[in-house]
Amino acid sequence: MRLSFRLPTIEWRQLPTLGVETGRGWLRQWRKQARGMAGWALFCAVMFVFFTWMSLPGRAIAWRISHELKQRGYVVDVEDVSISPFGGFTLENVSWTFQPSRPDEVPSKFVVEELDVDFSVLSYMFGGIDVEIEGTLDEGTFSVSYDADEESTEIEAHITDVPLYAVPKLRQSLNAPTFGIFALDLNLAMPENKFESAHGEIAISCTACRVGDGETPLYIPGTRGLEKGVTIPEIDLGTLAGKFVVENGTAKAEAFETTSADLSFNASGTIKLKDPFAKSTFDLMLKVLLTEALQQRSETLRFMMQTASKTTKLDPPEEGWLGYRVSGRLTSPRFAGAKSKTADERLRERRERSMKSAEERRRKLEERKKKKSATETVPSESADGEDSPGITPEAGLPQPSAPPMVPPPLPPPAEAPPVIPAAPLPVPTGELPPAVDPTAIPPAVQLPPVEIPQPAREQPAELGQPPVGQPPVEGEPPPSP
Repeated sequence: MRLSFRLPTIEWRQLPTLGVETGRGWLRQWRKQARGMAGWALFCAVMFVFFTWMSLPGRAIAWRISHELKQRGYVVDVEDVSISPFGGFTLENVSWTFQPSRPDEVPSKFVVEELDVDFSVLSYMFGGIDVEIEGTLDEGTFSVSYDADEESTEIEAHITDVPLYAVPKLRQSLNAPTFGIFALDLNLAMPENKFESAHGEIAISCTACRVGDGETPLYIPGTRGLEKGVTIPEIDLGTLAGKFVVENGTAKAEAFETTSADLSFNASGTIKLKDPFAKSTFDLMLKVLLTEALQQRSETLRFMMQTASKTTKLDPPEEGWLGYRVSGRLTSPRFAGAKSKTADERLRERRERSMKSAEERRRKLEERKKKKSATETVPSESADGEDSPGITPEAGLPQPSAPPMVPPPLPPPAEAPPVIPAAPLPVPTGELPPAVDPTAIPPAVQLPPVEIPQPAREQPAELGQPPVGQPPVEGEPPPSP
């Protein structure tokens, strides 16, 4: 194949001086040269875009996309990327690996062969994001539109004719085989880019749904009876259809029910949307009625119906139905009996009990104070000899003081011995000693040595001898030498 291009020619000529006669000719020459220069500029721009597009590293871009998604907690692998020069690109062999729901489970993968992504470059240049994703899943199709700017976000998702077993995470969570045609229509508008203020509608339908095969156990995470698995026969769920109306971040279930030859099911309640979306919480009520025909086919289900707890069995006019309350986050739902109390109700009851006990303690304390004040009331005698009511502490008046306690008299002190006057000192007579000159240096005084008497040490006396220094007792023989 031969590809040929005809390039415009550019001729530079010296233009004549502009005059009245040559004005029109000069303008034609200038236009011709301008067209030639514009053609060359356009050709260079096209060639630049073409060779840039041809040299883009598709596998490196695919690795970068996978890396960014894994940084956000999504295990996604993209094999290759084909980029269109008009702003779109195609992801090839996209696999999404889900974490196992149980410790003994192998992680499952959700694989899409081709995923077409249309990205608006113009919207991105002005600070917005406009992305459209389309793909084929088994025999069905799905499309997602995401449009966000600084003020709001709009999300639209449409899933049509997708087999129920191909729905991501569903087969992994239930473990039992599922059959049917799944469809979803989602339209959400989020002011201020928050799920908590979203409004819109979510419609879900499943046509000719069935679950179980009589061999593979069924698991329902978050339930006490089915979290370890139970083998059930194939159950016809009929056509399940319903929708959630979203207002101010709260999705309310409306007309969400199904009826078949094996069971009847309906759901009510709300889902509180939060930011981030994984922190959204359930507040749903699920009710199910197993028909007698289904119980005859499965002794396990009959035994479950007979041994169901009182908090699960509903009262008339819904006698025979089982009710379950679903709470918790989207990632970890919890199932409990319909009659069981929620965490808010239990907290409210604890607060009421604590308030009642505090009120009872306060009442008893007031009674004790009244009894104490009645016993401390002091009666007083009036002028006519009648007793007048005493003054109580509650009256706020000064209380009569008790008589002071007088200590017992002390014994008289013992007589002191008579004081003997000291003898007067003798008055020296004779001549006075000469005066002492204060400036003279006195001679050294020689003091006589002073002997300090040492106390006599007592030596232990021998047997039959008196102690040292003690005279012998009369009538006793003298000690032997």
